[in-house]
Amino acid sequence: MTSPLCAWASRHEPTPEQRRQLAAYTICQANARELDIRLMWLDILHACANRIPDLLVLITRHEQVTPMVKFVFSLAPNVIIVRPIMQENAGEWYWSGRWRRYFVVRRRTGQIGTLQQDWTPEERV
Repeated sequence: MTSPLCAWASRHEPTPEQRRQLAAYTICQANARELDIRLMWLDILHACANRIPDLLVLITRHEQVTPMVKFVFSLAPNVIIVRPIMQENAGEWYWSGRWRRYFVVRRRTGQIGTLQQDWTPEERV
C-alpha cells in the first residue's frame, strides 16, 4: 500500500521539523506561484504526477487562500487543506509548529464560506 500523498504548494521546501511531522506522507513539492488558482491547481497536479493529493499544504498569498480552498473542494472534496501557522518575532517570521485546516461550509445565507480549525498530521480524516 502506498503512503498518502502530500502536495507541498510553495517555492520553499518544508523545514526538517515540518518533514518530521508529515513523515507519514510522501511529499511532492509544487512550485505553485501562479496568481490564477486554476493554474496553481494544475501545477500541484503536475508535481504530484497527476495524482490528487490526500493533503494539500497551501503556502500562498492570504487573499488566495479562500478562493483556492473553495476551488479545490469543488474538484476534490476529500483533500485535506492545511496551512502552517506562522508567528512573527522582531520582524522575522517563523513556523509555530502548528497547522490550521480549512473546510468549506454553507452559511445560513446559502453562501459558501470557509471555516478554520487547528489540525495535527495524526488527523487523517
